[in-house]
Amino acid sequence: MKHKIISYSFVGVWKSPLGQVPNFDRKFCLDLFQDPYNTHMGISPEGFFITKQVGSPPFSSVLINPQRIQVTGFEIFEVIVTYDKVIQEIVKATSGAVPLFFDSVGLNTEHEWTEMNESGDKWLTDKFIEKGLSKGNFQYYTKTYDIRFELVGHDDRKFNILLQPRAQNQNAIFGAINDHRIWTSFACPDAKAVEELFDDSLNELENKIFKIFLD
Repeated sequence: MKHKIISYSFVGVWKSPLGQVPNFDRKFCLDLFQDPYNTHMGISPEGFFITKQVGSPPFSSVLINPQRIQVTGFEIFEVIVTYDKVIQEIVKATSGAVPLFFDSVGLNTEHEWTEMNESGDKWLTDKFIEKGLSKGNFQYYTKTYDIRFELVGHDDRKFNILLQPRAQNQNAIFGAINDHRIWTSFACPDAKAVEELFDDSLNELENKIFKIFLD
Protein backbone atom coordinates (compact mmCIF):
# COMPACT_ATOMS: atom_id res chain seq x y z
CA MET A 1 0.00 0.00 0.00
CA LYS A 2 1.03 3.61 -0.51
CA HIS A 3 1.20 6.15 2.32
CA LYS A 4 0.76 9.92 2.10
CA ILE A 5 0.51 12.64 4.77
CA ILE A 6 -2.39 14.94 3.91
CA SER A 7 -1.90 17.69 6.49
CA TYR A 8 0.09 18.80 9.51
CA SER A 9 -1.15 20.80 12.51
CA PHE A 10 0.56 22.27 15.53
CA VAL A 11 -1.65 22.77 18.58
CA GLY A 12 -0.67 24.66 21.70
CA VAL A 13 -3.00 24.54 24.72
CA TRP A 14 -2.61 27.68 26.84
CA LYS A 15 -1.50 27.12 30.43
CA SER A 16 -4.00 29.80 31.47
CA PRO A 17 -7.02 30.69 29.29
CA LEU A 18 -6.61 33.91 27.32
CA GLY A 19 -8.79 36.69 28.66
CA GLN A 20 -9.54 37.68 25.07
CA VAL A 21 -8.21 36.92 21.62
CA PRO A 22 -5.75 39.62 20.48
CA ASN A 23 -6.99 42.11 17.87
CA PHE A 24 -5.04 41.20 14.74
CA ASP A 25 -4.18 43.67 11.99
CA ARG A 26 -6.39 42.96 8.97
CA LYS A 27 -3.55 43.32 6.47
CA PHE A 28 -1.42 40.86 8.46
CA CYS A 29 -4.23 38.31 8.35
CA LEU A 30 -4.93 38.60 4.62
CA ASP A 31 -1.22 38.45 3.75
CA LEU A 32 -0.44 35.57 6.12
CA PHE A 33 -0.61 32.89 3.41
CA GLN A 34 0.64 35.21 0.63
CA ASP A 35 -2.72 34.95 -1.11
CA PRO A 36 -4.98 37.77 0.13
CA TYR A 37 -7.72 37.11 -2.46
CA ASN A 38 -8.35 33.59 -1.18
CA THR A 39 -7.66 34.25 2.50
CA HIS A 40 -10.53 34.85 4.91
CA MET A 41 -10.68 35.91 8.55
CA GLY A 42 -13.40 36.17 11.13
CA ILE A 43 -15.05 34.71 14.21
CA SER A 44 -16.60 31.24 14.31
CA PRO A 45 -18.07 29.25 17.22
CA GLU A 46 -14.57 27.77 17.67
CA GLY A 47 -12.79 31.12 17.85
CA PHE A 48 -10.91 33.61 15.66
CA PHE A 49 -9.77 32.09 12.37
CA ILE A 50 -7.63 32.88 9.35
CA THR A 51 -7.93 30.44 6.46
CA LYS A 52 -6.86 30.14 2.86
CA GLN A 53 -9.64 28.41 0.96
CA VAL A 54 -8.27 27.00 -2.29
CA GLY A 55 -9.01 23.52 -3.60
CA SER A 56 -10.35 20.83 -1.29
CA PRO A 57 -10.07 20.77 2.51
CA PRO A 58 -8.18 20.60 4.75
CA PHE A 59 -7.32 24.26 4.21
CA SER A 60 -4.27 26.10 5.48
CA SER A 61 -5.57 27.83 8.59
CA VAL A 62 -5.01 29.39 12.00
CA LEU A 63 -7.46 29.10 14.88
CA ILE A 64 -7.07 31.00 18.15
CA ASN A 65 -9.41 30.87 21.12
CA PRO A 66 -9.06 31.20 24.91
CA GLN A 67 -8.06 27.51 25.17
CA ARG A 68 -5.60 26.95 22.32
CA ILE A 69 -3.87 27.96 19.12
CA GLN A 70 -3.91 25.64 16.11
CA VAL A 71 -1.96 26.08 12.88
CA THR A 72 -2.68 23.75 9.95
CA GLY A 73 -0.91 23.36 6.61
CA PHE A 74 0.03 20.94 3.85
CA GLU A 75 3.76 21.03 4.61
CA ILE A 76 5.68 21.16 7.90
CA PHE A 77 7.60 24.22 6.68
CA GLU A 78 4.33 26.09 6.06
CA VAL A 79 3.05 25.28 9.56
CA ILE A 80 6.32 26.38 11.20
CA VAL A 81 6.54 29.69 9.30
CA THR A 82 2.86 30.50 9.91
CA TYR A 83 3.08 29.63 13.62
CA ASP A 84 6.15 31.83 14.06
CA LYS A 85 4.48 34.80 12.32
CA VAL A 86 1.29 34.47 14.41
CA ILE A 87 3.14 34.23 17.74
CA GLN A 88 5.14 37.35 16.86
CA GLU A 89 1.95 39.16 15.88
CA ILE A 90 0.30 38.22 19.19
CA VAL A 91 3.28 39.69 21.06
CA LYS A 92 3.06 42.83 18.90
CA ALA A 93 -0.72 43.20 19.26
CA THR A 94 -0.59 42.83 23.05
CA SER A 95 2.70 44.72 23.56
CA GLY A 96 4.00 41.56 25.19
CA ALA A 97 1.47 41.83 28.02
CA VAL A 98 -0.04 38.37 27.46
CA PRO A 99 2.07 35.47 28.79
CA LEU A 100 2.27 32.85 26.04
CA PHE A 101 2.77 29.67 28.05
CA PHE A 102 1.58 26.23 26.95
CA ASP A 103 0.28 23.48 29.20
CA SER A 104 0.58 20.90 26.41
CA VAL A 105 1.25 20.68 22.70
CA GLY A 106 -0.08 18.44 19.94
CA LEU A 107 1.57 17.38 16.70
CA ASN A 108 -1.40 16.42 14.54
CA THR A 109 -1.13 14.66 11.20
CA GLU A 110 -3.70 13.33 8.73
CA HIS A 111 -2.79 10.33 6.60
CA GLU A 112 -4.08 8.13 3.83
CA TRP A 113 -3.06 4.62 2.81
CA THR A 114 -4.12 3.72 -0.72
CA GLU A 115 -3.83 0.86 -3.24
CA MET A 116 -4.73 -1.73 -0.61
CA ASN A 117 -5.53 -5.32 -1.61
CA GLU A 118 -9.03 -5.03 -0.13
CA SER A 119 -11.57 -2.38 0.76
CA GLY A 120 -10.80 -0.05 3.65
CA ASP A 121 -13.74 -1.25 5.77
CA LYS A 122 -12.78 -4.92 5.25
CA TRP A 123 -9.14 -4.25 6.15
CA LEU A 124 -10.21 -2.52 9.38
CA THR A 125 -12.65 -5.33 10.16
CA ASP A 126 -10.07 -8.07 9.57
CA LYS A 127 -7.41 -6.20 11.53
CA PHE A 128 -9.36 -5.08 14.58
CA ILE A 129 -12.84 -6.64 14.76
CA GLU A 130 -13.36 -10.01 13.09
CA LYS A 131 -11.28 -12.14 15.46
CA GLY A 132 -13.25 -10.90 18.45
CA LEU A 133 -16.71 -11.62 17.07
CA SER A 134 -18.62 -14.83 17.72
CA LYS A 135 -21.13 -15.37 14.91
CA GLY A 136 -22.20 -18.95 15.59
CA ASN A 137 -23.91 -20.34 12.53
CA PHE A 138 -25.01 -16.96 11.24
CA GLN A 139 -23.11 -15.53 8.31
CA TYR A 140 -23.00 -11.80 8.68
CA TYR A 141 -20.74 -9.39 6.85
CA THR A 142 -19.15 -6.93 9.27
CA LYS A 143 -18.43 -3.38 8.14
CA THR A 144 -16.15 -1.17 10.24
CA TYR A 145 -16.74 2.57 9.98
CA ASP A 146 -14.06 3.83 12.32
CA ILE A 147 -11.58 2.67 14.95
CA ARG A 148 -10.40 4.95 17.75
CA PHE A 149 -7.70 4.11 20.26
CA GLU A 150 -4.98 5.69 22.38
CA LEU A 151 -1.38 4.60 22.88
CA VAL A 152 0.15 5.88 26.13
CA GLY A 153 3.90 5.94 26.75
CA HIS A 154 5.73 5.77 30.07
CA ASP A 155 6.46 9.52 29.86
CA ASP A 156 2.73 10.39 29.58
CA ARG A 157 3.14 10.93 25.87
CA LYS A 158 -0.07 9.93 24.12
CA PHE A 159 -0.98 9.06 20.55
CA ASN A 160 -4.70 9.40 19.86
CA ILE A 161 -5.49 7.54 16.64
CA LEU A 162 -8.57 7.47 14.40
CA LEU A 163 -8.74 5.09 11.44
CA GLN A 164 -11.62 4.86 8.97
CA PRO A 165 -12.35 3.85 5.38
CA ARG A 166 -11.30 6.59 2.98
CA ALA A 167 -14.29 8.39 1.52
CA GLN A 168 -14.62 8.09 -2.27
CA ASN A 169 -11.72 5.61 -2.44
CA GLN A 170 -12.75 2.04 -1.74
CA ASN A 171 -9.34 0.43 -1.29
CA ALA A 172 -7.94 3.01 1.11
CA ILE A 173 -8.05 4.13 4.73
CA PHE A 174 -7.77 7.54 6.39
CA GLY A 175 -5.93 8.19 9.63
CA ALA A 176 -5.90 11.15 12.02
CA ILE A 177 -3.14 11.02 14.63
CA ASN A 178 -2.61 13.37 17.57
CA ASP A 179 0.79 13.18 19.27
CA HIS A 180 -0.03 14.79 22.64
CA ARG A 181 2.76 15.98 24.94
CA ILE A 182 2.97 17.86 28.22
CA TRP A 183 4.90 21.10 27.74
CA THR A 184 7.13 21.92 30.72
CA SER A 185 9.03 24.95 29.41
CA PHE A 186 8.11 28.41 30.69
CA ALA A 187 8.11 29.74 27.13
CA CYS A 188 6.21 28.66 24.05
CA PRO A 189 8.36 26.82 21.50
CA ASP A 190 10.07 28.86 18.82
CA ALA A 191 10.18 27.86 15.15
CA LYS A 192 13.24 25.64 15.58
CA ALA A 193 11.65 23.82 18.53
CA VAL A 194 8.44 23.20 16.55
CA GLU A 195 10.49 21.78 13.67
CA GLU A 196 12.31 19.44 16.09
CA LEU A 197 9.01 18.36 17.64
CA PHE A 198 7.60 17.43 14.23
CA ASP A 199 10.80 15.60 13.26
CA ASP A 200 10.66 13.57 16.47
CA SER A 201 6.94 12.87 16.07
CA LEU A 202 7.26 11.65 12.48
CA ASN A 203 10.23 9.48 13.42
CA GLU A 204 8.17 7.89 16.20
CA LEU A 205 5.27 7.28 13.81
CA GLU A 206 7.41 5.68 11.11
CA ASN A 207 9.54 3.50 13.37
CA LYS A 208 7.09 2.49 16.11
CA ILE A 209 3.46 3.60 15.89
CA PHE A 210 2.67 2.51 12.32
CA LYS A 211 4.14 -0.94 13.01
CA ILE A 212 1.64 -1.46 15.82
CA PHE A 213 -1.41 -1.31 13.58
CA LEU A 214 -0.07 -1.78 10.02
CA ASP A 215 2.12 -4.88 10.39
